[in-house]
Order: sequence, then structure tokens, then C-alpha cells
Amino acid sequence: MNPNVIPIHTNQDDCQLVRASVKGVSKQSLMIEMGIGIVNARKAFSCLVAPMVGDNVLVSQTGTDYFVLAVLEREATQDMALNFPANVKMTAADGQIDMIAGSDVNLLSTAKTNLLSAEINMTSGDMNVNAGKLTAHT
Repeated sequence: MNPNVIPIHTNQDDCQLVRASVKGVSKQSLMIEMGIGIVNARKAFSCLVAPMVGDNVLVSQTGTDYFVLAVLEREATQDMALNFPANVKMTAADGQIDMIAGSDVNLLSTAKTNLLSAEINMTSGDMNVNAGKLTAHT
């Protein structure tokens, strides 16, 4: 028997997790304050919550490379935005997906919005439908 052994290289930079405070936000980077001062960091691909100024964040530091992994704390009164860098698919293969809001729910699209279902039910006290063109097939 010949096992497949993968060597561990010892020349890898040490990686550490640190807590930081967000001081500035741009499209490409974040300015974060750590014990060493203010540095530029990138948002990790898996960090879906968009960091805001004042947030306390978890940062992965490898040498001079910084990635914000997660938002740890934010004032409870502030909004939260989920930012995705590309297309998104939510799947519950063996269950359902519920979206519940204490106020409004808005669906906005710059192109098409498609609803496809075996059955669609809508219940409303008041309903307004505005369309430039309406086509119905039954």
C-alpha cells in the first residue's frame, strides 16, 4: 500500500485573526483600525454583510494582507445590507423559503421579474395593479 502524503510547507506566513474597527468604506477596499494603526483591507468573498463605518469586524491577517471575514458588532438601530458580487441562487431542495418583514417587502429589478409556480395565491386588503401593457392567457 502506497499512501498519498501531502507535505506541509513551513515557509507559509503566519495567519492570525484580529478584531478591527471600520473607519472608511470604498467599492474596492475598507479602511480598518487595528492596534498597528489604520490599514487597507479587502472584504472576503464569503462576507455577505456589507461592512459600514463604525462596525467591529473580524479580520484575517497574513503578513501585510488583510481580509474582513465578518461583521461582529453594529449598533442595533443600523440597517444591514447583503452584498453579492455576482448572481445569487437560494435553494431549499427539501423545504420552503419564508421571507417575513415587520413592514414592507419590495422586489426591484432593472430588467425582468419572473414568477413561476404550480399555484399562486395573493390576498390583500387593497390591491393596485399598474401596467403599460397587460396580456392575460388562460
